[in-house]
Order: sequence, then C-alpha cells, then structure tokens
Amino acid sequence: MNKAKSILFSIVFTTLRAVLTIFIMLSFILILSLVLSERGTSIFGVRSYVVSIGSAGEVYRGGSFVFVREKHADQIALEDNLTYRPGIGGGQVTYKVIEITDIDGATVFITQHNTTHTTDTETVLPYQIIGTAFFGVGGLGTFLLALTRPFNFIICLLLLVAMLIVPTLFKTSKK
Repeated sequence: MNKAKSILFSIVFTTLRAVLTIFIMLSFILILSLVLSERGTSIFGVRSYVVSIGSAGEVYRGGSFVFVREKHADQIALEDNLTYRPGIGGGQVTYKVIEITDIDGATVFITQHNTTHTTDTETVLPYQIIGTAFFGVGGLGTFLLALTRPFNFIICLLLLVAMLIVPTLFKTSKK
C-alpha cells in the first residue's frame, strides 16, 4: 500500500510540477511579447496588448490579452477589428472598421466602438494602423499585468524553483 501511495504521489507531483512549469514559462513568454509590443517590436509579425477598458466590447473585454497581426492600410477590410494609435491620448485602440473611403486622395478608415456601436468621431489614417486583432483570451491580460509587479514576479520564480527542488529533497530524505 505504501508503494502504491508513493507511486501515486510521484505521478501527481510530477504532473503538477510539469503543468506549473509550463504555465509559468508561457506567462513569461507572453509578458515578453507584451513588453516588446509596447516598444514597437513584433514577433513573427504579431504584437500583443492588454485591453485596458472594454471599448472593444463584445469582441475583447477589459483585461483581455489580445494578439494583433501587423497589417498595412491596403490589407485592411470592412468588419476587421482594427488596432491603431489614436491621434490623441496615446496607447492603442481596437474598433471595428465600418467604412473605407478616400479623403483628398488619402485612404481613411471609419471605425465604430464594438460596445456602444457608435461611430468614432476620429478617422484613422494609414500611418496610425498597427494591424488587426485576431485572437484574445479574456482575463489573461489582467493576470499577466499582475505578474509584471516585482513582488508577484519573485513569488512565481520562487514557486518554479521550489517545484524543481522539492522532488530532490524527497528523494534524498527517503534514502
């Protein structure tokens, strides 16, 4: 019976350790992509952002971690969830494209809020475009932003180290 318990404990602990290790490593990779995106760098043409307020609405709620594929103005289509830098306020905004038109020979994009379905008062010019949002995970952005705080980051690192060291301690104490 003791041997069966020991084997079960070993399997459960090894599985838990593997899952936690993968989760922490993926979190660090996603945080790295977030930091790079904020600095204007993409990974394989994809940037990532955290939705701070729910203006992306039904598509991406506040706290979502969103992936944005970089695109040029000529690649944008109607109904795309366009991510761009607004003229005022900085940051990024993701709204749905409802019209593409030319004003004085320049392509201009008219967008609407995904939550209120109201047309945005500012048009989007090609130089403001980052790309189109194509995938998001609700709540993940809030979690990842929490991990960027030094204390939380250190706790995660300590958990990872503990998960690597504890099995070794159990093996040496049994001898």
